[in-house]
Amino acid sequence: MGQVIELAKFRSVKKRSYLKKYESHIHKFVNHFIHRNIRCSFESISQHYIATKQAEQATAWDYYDLRDSLKDAIHEVFGDQIWLECNQFYWFDSRYISKEDLVESCISQMILGADVSVQKR
Repeated sequence: MGQVIELAKFRSVKKRSYLKKYESHIHKFVNHFIHRNIRCSFESISQHYIATKQAEQATAWDYYDLRDSLKDAIHEVFGDQIWLECNQFYWFDSRYISKEDLVESCISQMILGADVSVQKR
């Protein structure tokens, strides 16, 4: 009694615990989602992006612009779908993972490939 709990610290600890337990499930789900729904490789996307920027004679663009454009596109086209599909699994908990987290994981796996190890958060 009389002990003060920092809510942000408590949530951070709970999220880390959740991710430690279920991150491999999330990784597998996202990998499967990519293979079922996204039919082009990152290489072809990046080549198209570079060709478009060159045709537009853009003054400046880089990897971060490409990543942001890809993230916006994935979020717009697949954001709701990945969120709804993920909600069907027993391990899903919206307190610890958001739609943005799923989209970010999708982008990372598209860029780095499916064989990339699950990153620690």
